[in-house]
Amino acid sequence: MEQAILYSFLAGVVGTGLGGLLACHMGGKQQDLAGLLYFTAGVMMGMAFFDLLPEAVEHSPLWLVGLGLLGGAGFVALAEGVEHMRRPADRQGGAMLSAGFIIVLALMLHNLPEGFVIGAAQQDEVLRRAGLIALHNVPGGMAAALPLMQGGWKKGRAVAFSALCGLPLMVGAVLGAMAGHMPPLWLSLCLSVAAGSMLFAAAFELTQTKAEGKRGVLLFLLLCGVLLALLLSVGHTHAH
Repeated sequence: MEQAILYSFLAGVVGTGLGGLLACHMGGKQQDLAGLLYFTAGVMMGMAFFDLLPEAVEHSPLWLVGLGLLGGAGFVALAEGVEHMRRPADRQGGAMLSAGFIIVLALMLHNLPEGFVIGAAQQDEVLRRAGLIALHNVPGGMAAALPLMQGGWKKGRAVAFSALCGLPLMVGAVLGAMAGHMPPLWLSLCLSVAAGSMLFAAAFELTQTKAEGKRGVLLFLLLCGVLLALLLSVGHTHAH
């Protein structure tokens, strides 16, 4: 169990934290930030469609996956609405802070079942699975840190918050090592809820980003993010 906890820490907290650090050194201009937000939105869309939803469908009926998908999107939409009502209308960067919180929530929901993958793995498979999950978490950490920094947070605070997204991975690893597996219906529900929240967060990013005259470039960066998620998901699928 100690090995699973260590590797889940590296894959989760270090993986998302590294993504946050990378975000600190990218995108100094508004146009650069817009491009990075589109890229990370593409990554999140790809993670939902290529990784989370296909695995969720494998473990439960389609109707349950649909409920989880709608529930995840609805939950974060409600949370965003409450945050929008709470903050002053003239608050600078409030929309981006809300987007960052939504992405953090989505990543935490995503990392809990991923921890089961590490905790329930055979000893010779733990490192390989943790490595692939860590690669998956790096762009996720970027997606969390970028809007938080654009919303006015200091870099160190944004990086620390993105690293917190990996803590549920450690919880899942402990539970996976103890139980050996997660009940299929619960696994499917967690994955589909995470997918719904990620898709909402990605769409929110797109609607909040202003970059006139750069539609072609932003669409290309969005597709690059989707492609990266596809490549990571192929390796991730083989690890399961």
